[in-house]
Amino acid sequence: MDSSRMAIHVKSGKGNRDRIVPLSEKILIMLREYYKKFSPKQYLFEGQKGGKYSTSSFNKLLKGAANRAKINTDYGPYLTSQLCHPSFGKRK
Repeated sequence: MDSSRMAIHVKSGKGNRDRIVPLSEKILIMLREYYKKFSPKQYLFEGQKGGKYSTSSFNKLLKGAANRAKINTDYGPYLTSQLCHPSFGKRK
């Protein structure tokens, strides 16, 4: 996380590519609180046993958050992380 540039450096993301992702002030505050509470070791978001989240675990978290936020989509049970990435992250 680079708060001076308001960006997060995602290392070895999808396709094993590094990415720079914009960071809003609100998200920065939330991530700082999260970091203080959980003190992640290797990954920003780690599973209960450490290490990175599996895709299926992340998608379960995403669906739970969407339900709590009362977000309805045409995708229904097919809401996954693949549907949520921003268009500027796509390669042309």
